[in-house]
Amino acid sequence: MMNATDDWSHWNPSKKHVWAYGISSKLWIGKADREPKSFGALTLIPADTRHQWMCFQYTVVGRDAQGATKRILITATGDIENTGMGWKNAAKTSVGRDWGKAPVLVEGPTAKIELPGGGKFKAWALDERGQRRAEIPVADGTLEIGPQHRTLWYEVERQ
Repeated sequence: MMNATDDWSHWNPSKKHVWAYGISSKLWIGKADREPKSFGALTLIPADTRHQWMCFQYTVVGRDAQGATKRILITATGDIENTGMGWKNAAKTSVGRDWGKAPVLVEGPTAKIELPGGGKFKAWALDERGQRRAEIPVADGTLEIGPQHRTLWYEVERQ
């Protein structure tokens, strides 16, 4: 059994995903198959993405006096490549030396995130400096992220 101080990771080739857990951070990278992924305090339900995979991580960045989660930073990405990257084949197995140039193009994947333990939450899309840009509704403890928010970073706060 894992105790609260253990870090661990797990690769599951048959399900095409990897998990990594730390004390305050959790990571999942894998096939975006619409199946719920419960880890730590959150449940992630990824939607379809451009190449049917995504990277999702969250970090608890604030706790209340009793140690309960108060603030969470979420990062989610789908497909990533440089502008004008010259893939050598349709399977995108190599670019050779044709790396393209800035800016980097990143897909902001769509997903539902079921937040922990009930209660009221507020959420914000963050800019590239980590500043709150726009509030995002949280309904019945579920946050919906996606490209309409034009970000890869989200802050969630228990009220």
